[in-house]
Amino acid sequence: MPPPALLPVIEMSKQGVFVDQWLAPWRADKALARSAEGIGGMCYADPAHPGDEAIECYFAPLLSSPWRKGLAHAYAIALERNCLEGIEPLLKRCSVPTRILWGTGDTIFSAQSPDYLDRSFGNSQGVRRLAGSKLFWPEERPDVIAEEARRLWGLA
Repeated sequence: MPPPALLPVIEMSKQGVFVDQWLAPWRADKALARSAEGIGGMCYADPAHPGDEAIECYFAPLLSSPWRKGLAHAYAIALERNCLEGIEPLLKRCSVPTRILWGTGDTIFSAQSPDYLDRSFGNSQGVRRLAGSKLFWPEERPDVIAEEARRLWGLA
């Protein structure tokens, strides 16, 4: 952690330019946002995603003021530190049924990440891999979230 794909985001955020150099062009050019070089190509399996409304919803608030841009940069910089570091013993003691859902098309995080998470949670119910899905697959496949949530609620 962080994954190599996030290193440029973190570095640009340290320089205070990530939001203006990456997110602003995506908001201004929705086709660019959905391209292979945009959030669409990086994070979605379906090239129609995200839709125009989603792009506005995601990026307009982050671009709306210097203060909000600063918050976005601070968030990205915080990704430099592994938020799970040091809590693995607590996760192992967790008795809450947990299911790991993972898009196999994701190129941002390691393909070994779901197995690490599966081993880390004390009551893991295993890993479900979604062939070809990328990082933001829950937006494209909310039915899978609902199906898995119902299954977990039945175990609780």
